[in-house]
Amino acid sequence: MSQIEEFCDVLDEIMLDLRFLRGLDEKKVSLFRELLKKIIVELKDKECVPKILCSLFIDFWPSAVASADQYNESMKKEILKFADEMEDLMRICVDPS
Repeated sequence: MSQIEEFCDVLDEIMLDLRFLRGLDEKKVSLFRELLKKIIVELKDKECVPKILCSLFIDFWPSAVASADQYNESMKKEILKFADEMEDLMRICVDPS
């Protein structure tokens, strides 16, 4: 399985956890972060980003924010912090410079 496929699977699992009120699983979050950092390195010199990543990047933040609204204030802050950190990494991944 490629890093991108694994990243997609982990992201799906995280979003399902959030939607079904299971919160953030730290193992999945760590793996997600690690895979995204590897993908950044992998795509650093590329002119294009795979469409599957673009689609996930576009949907990630609004979906995470919408899910966060279902949680108590403490967990909501944790989810939003995670979403912001990952969104920053996603922007690095698609940065043309």
